Amino acid sequence: MKLVINACNIHNGGGKTILTDFLTSSVDFPEITFHVFIDPRFDQSLFNSENIIFEIVSLSQRFSVFSKIEKMVDQDDLILYFGNLPPMSPHKAKVLLLQSNRFLVDNFPLTGLTLKTKIRILIERFMLRKGIRNVDLLIVQSETMADCVKKFIKNSTTPIVKVWPFKNIDVYEQVDKDNDEVSFLYVANLEPYKNHKVLLSAWKLLKDEGIIPKLYLTIDGHTFPKEYENILEYIANNNLNISIKPDLNRSDLLAYFSKVDCLIYPSLFESYGLPIVEAMNMNIPIIASELDFVRDLVDPDESFDPKSPKSTFRAVCRFLNKNTTETKVYTGQSFIQEILKMR
Repeated sequence: MKLVINACNIHNGGGKTILTDFLTSSVDFPEITFHVFIDPRFDQSLFNSENIIFEIVSLSQRFSVFSKIEKMVDQDDLILYFGNLPPMSPHKAKVLLLQSNRFLVDNFPLTGLTLKTKIRILIERFMLRKGIRNVDLLIVQSETMADCVKKFIKNSTTPIVKVWPFKNIDVYEQVDKDNDEVSFLYVANLEPYKNHKVLLSAWKLLKDEGIIPKLYLTIDGHTFPKEYENILEYIANNNLNISIKPDLNRSDLLAYFSKVDCLIYPSLFESYGLPIVEAMNMNIPIIASELDFVRDLVDPDESFDPKSPKSTFRAVCRFLNKNTTETKVYTGQSFIQEILKMR
């Protein structure tokens, strides 16, 4: 039997991590041939197994993948489209689609995204709507995504929708904690929905109260250079205890997970939330947005309104066992007394 995987548009981010876990586990099924159409930027040298066959697909060759797959499969084989988009025509074998891009199935605003990204999302939404009838099984990794997909397909019974999240347990080297200070990690790029502005404002509120925990951010200036420079300027102007760690490789990222005391996750919008799963697997405490996609995965140690810097600030204070100022509630009599003091 063959399992054909179309992953020709995956080479970085969470997609790369999930694909790596999938291929790592493929060696446990020697009776199955895994034929993988892969992006040339994906490092295939990590997978040396006789039952995995890689076929590199350049950008210009992507539209020819459908016909290549159709020629090699039999009816008893399976085809897994790994990159969010279905085939535009039916295959003779069963088709599974791993859908992990919430922008394609939800109406979350595209505000703040680059023009190129907005155009790509609109095109891919059209392709998904056109091709979804060619899918037998659609796989998502959270209940929130399942709800979005079912709404997208207008509660049709086809394709079948399954919630099958997966993530291998990472092998990592334990590193020393930041013993001199409590430290937090936020693993995210600078896409607008990652909500760095609120997090930075919360860190300023902490500093104003004399609370100065360390915060590590994994952002870089590649896609949103202006926003990146604004963040660096904000950190410097307010003398915040924040360290930027761009372009971390996988082992270095896991080292930072091991190093910190807590993962903080203020994102507004996720299809899965892979860093949350990674923190769970490494038994790291989690402070996260009080949103459905978080609760799909975990009951965090603390939660907050991700649109409110003060709510975020208070959640960090609760985690640190720091008291915050409570508003005094007056009686009617004491309220009048306060007013009379203004004479």
